[in-house]
Amino acid sequence: MRVLILHGGRLLRFLTVESSDRDGSLILIARREGRSASCVSWSSRPGEQQPHRTELDKPRLKSKRVTVHQSGRVNYHENGRSIFIEPLTMTTRTNCIYAYRVPAMQKLDVFPSPADSEDAIFDLTDLGDDGAVSFSFFISPPDFVPPGRAIKLAYELERYALSISVDSKAFPVPGDYEDYFATLSPEHGPFREQQMGEDQAIISYHRALTGSSDLVLYSPNGEGIIRLKCLSG
Repeated sequence: MRVLILHGGRLLRFLTVESSDRDGSLILIARREGRSASCVSWSSRPGEQQPHRTELDKPRLKSKRVTVHQSGRVNYHENGRSIFIEPLTMTTRTNCIYAYRVPAMQKLDVFPSPADSEDAIFDLTDLGDDGAVSFSFFISPPDFVPPGRAIKLAYELERYALSISVDSKAFPVPGDYEDYFATLSPEHGPFREQQMGEDQAIISYHRALTGSSDLVLYSPNGEGIIRLKCLSG
């Protein structure tokens, strides 16, 4: 599904949310057209606070990709780093896993066609055209009330939710990069290692989805494939 922003009478590209049929892992893609020949990075770690520009071997898509695995491993594809939160079907606490800064709403790409019935529309009509806006991404229990202006996608059977909130103030960036899109990823999550193995995460997901602890036979998908899952483990 897509999360589109309604602003200035236009639909704008923002986020694609995909869920894996295999294990329910989430793929989050902050959508932008085009490619970049370089990237700028900085960190809160000692000696890394100053922005550093890296020229890329080949142009990289401007879209940013984050994978939230059912096991609780969160992968940040732009920098190759990972953090660890609770397995998604065992979510009991709220974690801010990502932040995304837009230099101005008008810098987002216009979505070229009408929205589909499955698209979620984030109405931010009252925000101005100028000035940076940043968004925080949360994984939480389904009953979490996200702060401020927000949109929430609740996965009730799996017992967690994904929320995206508009920050009360855009997170700061070095002065020379005010006109850049920017992202923030946490240095680490609540755990230093993965809390559930991949095989067990698959079992946990299908048990939550079906309520079964035995064999599950799924109806054919759009390609005519029938899936049989053994949930003992």
